[in-house]
Amino acid sequence: MTSTRTQPIAVTTRTEYLDRVHRVLLLTQLIVTGVAVIALVTLNALDVAPIVVMVVVGALICAGLLAGAAGRYRHRHAVLVTVDSDTVYFGSEHHHLVSRPLSELAAADFRPSATTTSTMSGDRARDLTVAGHPVLRLTFLRESDLVDGIPAGWTRRAEPEEEVWDIALDPSDPVAAEIISRIGATVPRAQPDSAARGGSRQHAAPSGNVPAPEADGPRIGDASSDAAAVRLWEDSLRRHDAVLTAYGRYELDTELVLRFPAVTDITRDEVQAFHDTLDDANALRTENYPGDRARAEAYQLAVRRLRRAWAACETAGKAAGTGYLDEPTRKDLGTALKLYRHAEASTVAAEQATYYGRVRDIVTTLSEQAYIHPPQTVIDELNAATRRALESGTSGA
Repeated sequence: MTSTRTQPIAVTTRTEYLDRVHRVLLLTQLIVTGVAVIALVTLNALDVAPIVVMVVVGALICAGLLAGAAGRYRHRHAVLVTVDSDTVYFGSEHHHLVSRPLSELAAADFRPSATTTSTMSGDRARDLTVAGHPVLRLTFLRESDLVDGIPAGWTRRAEPEEEVWDIALDPSDPVAAEIISRIGATVPRAQPDSAARGGSRQHAAPSGNVPAPEADGPRIGDASSDAAAVRLWEDSLRRHDAVLTAYGRYELDTELVLRFPAVTDITRDEVQAFHDTLDDANALRTENYPGDRARAEAYQLAVRRLRRAWAACETAGKAAGTGYLDEPTRKDLGTALKLYRHAEASTVAAEQATYYGRVRDIVTTLSEQAYIHPPQTVIDELNAATRRALESGTSGA
């Protein structure tokens, strides 16, 4: 990996909507205008003085115009969606905003355009739809509260709970398209159902119908100006960084490796292909725009190949789960995963050290026997976690 990696900047899109006050004002305009027409006809039929007719009808028309203007120009509320390097934020700017880590995102897909606008109120509603706009459904798997477990006095983590949000998002908006692209880099488009093969939490593998992580767009060689070429090159840098960030999770998150060892198993074809394209993209990357369009376009195309290779690598790895391993290895990994969750949930240093140590021993043994091929960083992190827990226990004593 390159040592000059930068975090993607946060991007935000707004989908405006009319609230109840807006609708009341616009409806008032229609009603008052209708009343003005009726008053004009009625007063003329009754031979009311013209000056009176002008005053009454003029007042009604002015009231209608004022109500309509207030309805049109009153500040509109909006559904906001923001994505940065590791978190998605969303909600109604008038009612509430929430945030969820991208690591908890399990599925994303588009639904048909909403026919009504939701009330936007209440965190439990999880409905942020706007009439006439497509709906992005995001499904998160969130860890529930700790529950009592065995042995007595120790704790374990409960199964994750599914949380579904329907959010108004127009994919034709360029900023929204960038948000969708980032979500697509986090959530593969489709997964075979491998829950039965990979343990109790295999259902947590992300799946969804977000747009493909790579879509052919303008090429640097065809850019209309040097400034446009630079922008396309910078966009390739951001996409490159997004892949590095996504892959980096598997180098640092022990639980991900225990659940999806195939994603980083270098003996698998998809993983080898990903690393080949990663090497190519890293070799062509430069600190600054190279000035040579041919070189810049070569980097752009390398990043496109990298994103396709990463999508294939992660999708295949998550679909495989632990099902491609033999039964004893699957059981050992399942045990290691349970122990790791116990360690993460525990607040007792001695328990943590014991759990982390057992996980480290299982992973190290399986790796040395070539049953699995985890990144060395995961083993290093398990060693460090065990050492920290031991030191914490010693200092606490």
